[in-house]
Amino acid sequence: MKFITTLIAAVIYILQATIQDYKIREREYSVPLSTMPDNVQALADEMFEEATKDKQLTVEQAQQIEAGIWKMLGEGAVLQRNHELKKTREKISYLGQLLSWFMKAKGLTYAQIEEKYRSEFTESEKDLHRAIVESASRSNQDLVGKLWKTICKTFWGQAKL
Repeated sequence: MKFITTLIAAVIYILQATIQDYKIREREYSVPLSTMPDNVQALADEMFEEATKDKQLTVEQAQQIEAGIWKMLGEGAVLQRNHELKKTREKISYLGQLLSWFMKAKGLTYAQIEEKYRSEFTESEKDLHRAIVESASRSNQDLVGKLWKTICKTFWGQAKL
């Protein structure tokens, strides 16, 4: 009987922690990140206008300036995402922290993300960096599925579903 009581208490704790962690993650991580692309686009437009104002530039020069702005903003977006990830992890339960660490110990660096996307955007540097901003603004909505895949890959060497 004591085992069943302990098991029920553990299940209740896990459910409460999971629900609370979900709310914190949504409020502190997912929602703020979701506004990033629009904010970055507005900032990029403003920076480009300021950088090119009253200058006689070739199309190539303007494209280089725009790509440079997007690279800088892409790097900032990745840093911001990793900051929000760390900040959110500090607020969730110990169980949530353990699961988060198990799934992804830390956020990817800009160089890792750039390498991942580089082959898809060989023609436009701007589009490459814009895709990185978009990537940094997304949170994983299927955490349970991702957790299961991580567990399967860790213990069985492949994602079984």
